[in-house]
Amino acid sequence: MAIKRRSLKPDRRRRIERSGAKLRLAVAISAFGVVVGTVLFFCAAVKEARSYAESRAWNDIGTLSAAFEEQARSNLEMVGSAMHFLKPKLAAQGTNVRLVDWESYLPAVASCSCIVQIAFVAPDGRLLASSLSQRSPPVDLSDRDHIRVHLEGRPGLYFGRPVIGRISGQWTIQISDRVDGPGGELAGILVFSLSPVSLTTLQQSVNLGKSGSLMLVGTDGVIRASFSNRQKTDVALVGKTYPNLEEITGGQPAGQRRAHDSLHNSDTFLRWRKVGNYPLLVLSGIAEPEVYAAVDSAAAKLGALCAGVLALLLTLSWVLVRESGRRVEREIALYDGSRRLALANDSLRRRHRQLRRTSGALAAERGRLERVNVELKTAKEQADEANRLKTAFLMTISHEFRTPMHAILNYAVFGLKAARGHDEIRLDKCLTNIKTAGDRLLGMLNALLDLSKLESAWSDLDMERGNLMDVARNAEVELGSLIEDKALRVQFEARTDELEAVFDARRMMQVFVNLFSNAIKFSPHGGTISVTIADAATPDGSAAIHCHIEDRGIGIPEDELDRVFDKFAQSGKTNIGAGGSGLGLTICREIVRLHGGRIWAAPSTTGASIHFEIPRAGPERIYHTALPKH
Repeated sequence: MAIKRRSLKPDRRRRIERSGAKLRLAVAISAFGVVVGTVLFFCAAVKEARSYAESRAWNDIGTLSAAFEEQARSNLEMVGSAMHFLKPKLAAQGTNVRLVDWESYLPAVASCSCIVQIAFVAPDGRLLASSLSQRSPPVDLSDRDHIRVHLEGRPGLYFGRPVIGRISGQWTIQISDRVDGPGGELAGILVFSLSPVSLTTLQQSVNLGKSGSLMLVGTDGVIRASFSNRQKTDVALVGKTYPNLEEITGGQPAGQRRAHDSLHNSDTFLRWRKVGNYPLLVLSGIAEPEVYAAVDSAAAKLGALCAGVLALLLTLSWVLVRESGRRVEREIALYDGSRRLALANDSLRRRHRQLRRTSGALAAERGRLERVNVELKTAKEQADEANRLKTAFLMTISHEFRTPMHAILNYAVFGLKAARGHDEIRLDKCLTNIKTAGDRLLGMLNALLDLSKLESAWSDLDMERGNLMDVARNAEVELGSLIEDKALRVQFEARTDELEAVFDARRMMQVFVNLFSNAIKFSPHGGTISVTIADAATPDGSAAIHCHIEDRGIGIPEDELDRVFDKFAQSGKTNIGAGGSGLGLTICREIVRLHGGRIWAAPSTTGASIHFEIPRAGPERIYHTALPKH
C-alpha cells in the first residue's frame, strides 16, 4: 500500500531558517564583542606599561646625570682650588717649586685619583716642570690649544680638548690657567691634566645597561669622557665631537628629551646638566629599544596569549555557526527527502521486475562479452604500446629537429636585417650560425637514416682483414682537436699479440668515433681515456677480439647500463645539456650486431666503461642490399 507523504511546508521551512539565522547572528555579535574588548585591553595594557617604562627611564637617567654632575663638579672645584693655591707660589718662586712634591703642598687634593700630571710651562711654550719627573724634558707645548690660548693673552681657567699627553702618554683633559708675574707680565702657564677614566668613580658602581651611555661633553661639543657600560670607559669616543649637541640641548643648561643620537645611531632618552659654572655638560642616555625591551617582551607574551584565546574563541564560534547551519540543512533535507525516497522506491520496484525478465539473456551474453573483453584488452595493450612508441619517437624527433630549425630561421631573420643594414660582420656571424645549425640538422638526419639501414639489415659490410688498434688510433687522430681542447690523454694498450680481425673498417671507425666522442664530452679537463684490446671468445667458443674503452668522467648509473643503448636515451647522469642526438650508442650496437658481436656498458667506479666483442673471422652471415652506398 502506498504511503502518502508531504513535503516540508513553506512556513515551517522559513521558521527553521530564521531560527538558524538568529543563532548565527548572536554568536557572531558575541565573538565580535569579545575580540574588540580583548584588543582594547591589550592596547591599554601595553600603553600603560610603556608609559611606566618611560617614567622609570627618565628617573634613572636623571638620578645618574645628577650624581655624575655632582662628582665631576666636586673634582673640578678641587682642581680649581689647587690651581688657585699654586699660582702665587709659581709666580713668586718659578721652577723652585718642586711639582713632584705637589702632594705635600696639597694634601687635601692628594686623595683625588683623577690628576695625572701637574705641569708648569714657560712663556715661550716650553715645559719647565712636571709632577711626573724631577727633571722635565725640553718639550715644546706651544702647539697645544690649552697653551696657545694663554700665550695669546686669554685669562682665567681654560678647558682644553682631550689629548694624549706627551709626557704621560695617555688620554687627558687639560685644564690650564695663566700665571702672572709681579708686573702683570706672563710668568708661565699652570696645567692640570685629568684622566677621563678617573674623573668620576660613579661608573664603577652603576650598571648603565647594554645601551646606556654617560658622557662629559664640553659646550664646544667635544667629548671629554664617555662611559658605555659597567666599569668600562669608551676611550674611542674621547676627543670626538658630539654631532648634534646644540640641536639636542637647544642651548639650555639642563633638560631632557627623546631625540635621535647620531653618535650611536639610535633613538634615545637623553638628559643633560651643566657642571657648575664650568663649560661642561653631563649627558646621560638610554636607547629606546632597551627602555621598551621588557615591555615589548611582556607585550609579545600577552599578545600571544590573547591571540590564542581569540583563536580558540573564533574557532568555537565558527564551529557553532557551521553546526547550526548544518542542522538546519539536515532538518530541511530530511523532510523534503522523504517524498523523493518514496518515489524512488516505486521506481526501483518497476525496474526490478524488468531486470528479472532480462536476467536470463544477460547471463548468456556475459560469457560472450568476457571472451570479447579479453581479446579487446590484448589488442588495446598492443595498440597503446605502439602509440606510446610512436608518440615518444615523434616528440624526440620534433624536439631535436626544432632546436636547429629555430636557430636557422632566427639567424636567417637576423641575417636579412644585417644585409639590409650592410652589417657584414653580423651577416657573416648569422650565416655561420645558420650553417652550424644546418650541419647539426643534417647530422641528425644522416644518423637516423644510417640507424634505419642498420636496423633493417640494409647496410652492406665491406669485410676485410685489418688491425683494430690502427682503426682506434685513426679515430683518435680524427678527434684530435677535441682532445687537445680539453687537454686529454688517450692511452692504448694491447693485451694480445694478434690485433687483426675481419671487419668493415669504415663501420668500425664509426664505432670508435662515437665511443671516443662520448668519452671526450664527459671527461674532466686533463683527464685520461684508456683503450684496451685483448683476446676473447664468442658464446659458441670461436675466437673473438675484445675492446674496452674507459674514461674518468661522471660515469653511468648501474640501473641505466642497458637503457643507454636505446634510441634517444641518455643517462640521467650524463644528460646535462652537453649536446648529442642520443643515437650514437644505438648505431654502435647495430654495427657490432651486424658483425656478429655484442656491446655492453659495465659498472665502474672511475667513469664510463664500454666493452664490445666481434668474432675474429667475421660474422657468419652478412646482409647485402641493392641500395647505393652513401
